[in-house]
Amino acid sequence: LSSLSGGIKSRFLDNRIELNAEVFHYTYKNFQAIQFVTSLGRSIILNSQKATIYGIDVSGRAQVTPTTQLNASVVLLNGEFNKFEGVGYNYNGLQMVYAPKVSIQAGAQQTIKLGRSGKLVGRVDSRYRSSAYASFQNFANTKLPSFTRTDVSLSYSPPGDHFSLTGFVRNVEDDAVYTTLAAPSATVVANGNFEAPRTYGIQFSAKW
Repeated sequence: LSSLSGGIKSRFLDNRIELNAEVFHYTYKNFQAIQFVTSLGRSIILNSQKATIYGIDVSGRAQVTPTTQLNASVVLLNGEFNKFEGVGYNYNGLQMVYAPKVSIQAGAQQTIKLGRSGKLVGRVDSRYRSSAYASFQNFANTKLPSFTRTDVSLSYSPPGDHFSLTGFVRNVEDDAVYTTLAAPSATVVANGNFEAPRTYGIQFSAKW
């Protein structure tokens, strides 16, 4: 592995704004590509003679007011098998596994003070991921589609924060988001796993 990276971490306005950025470039030799195929019940392991990952990661946080906070991050990535060939196969130039080109995350938190009654804290988090492949052969039937997922919550806690009561909804969009997807060939129906569907509930926690 040959790696090169550089970046900056900075804070402004009495630490109310934080901005971080990093650029990176990784070159792998004899990269071990592993892919589990559910229908076969086993993993396929091959060595890529050369693979490259490079991109940029930018993140930030802003304390807009004493009760309002924003955060966001963007990752632009390119992962490619530069040389990946052997007897009976040639995957040169294909996209690396689980390497979306664009990943975006953003969040906001608002605190509402209730005086002697405590406080409410509302939070929204959303993330976007562009499409990616779950197989190093880049089969069309193992392409993970792009998605957006949003989680929201509202918490109440009394003065002293001795306990909190939180209502939440996860995966508001109720999208089917794949975590894995595999198939032995491009003509066979792929098998995979999903993240949890829309989930909601109430959570109680206490401190002592």
